[in-house]
Amino acid sequence: MREFSKRIFSRIDYTQPANIKFQGKDYDKCMIRDINLTGMFVIGNFKQRAGDKCIIKYSHSSATSQFFFKAAAKVVRSSGEGVGIVFTSMPLYSYVFLETTLLYESNIPLTIGQQLPENCPFEIIDKLSENPDINI
Repeated sequence: MREFSKRIFSRIDYTQPANIKFQGKDYDKCMIRDINLTGMFVIGNFKQRAGDKCIIKYSHSSATSQFFFKAAAKVVRSSGEGVGIVFTSMPLYSYVFLETTLLYESNIPLTIGQQLPENCPFEIIDKLSENPDINI
């Protein structure tokens, strides 16, 4: 996984329920507050600390289609508000959905488009395990 400065990629407000699975603890219907190309902030009362590994999943439905997002991630910061997580790996379909979400949900799609790197900032894998410790 390549390391990026905290502010290289623009964050967008993105309110969406997600499920997060840590080793031994599942959190259902947590609320995503914002997202960028390398991670997201999830609101909630988590007991996790920086370095804890997780699997994050959510879906988005429209009138004509449904999209699924699934990624391995790790906590990079924790506060009373929630956790900041950074993606470590995900399937290609999730990466494409992430890019599309960033472009369509942003108020600054041109800026977001210019920030998309030539190479993915984390590992693209064929299949993601349900065990957080296996994917990282």
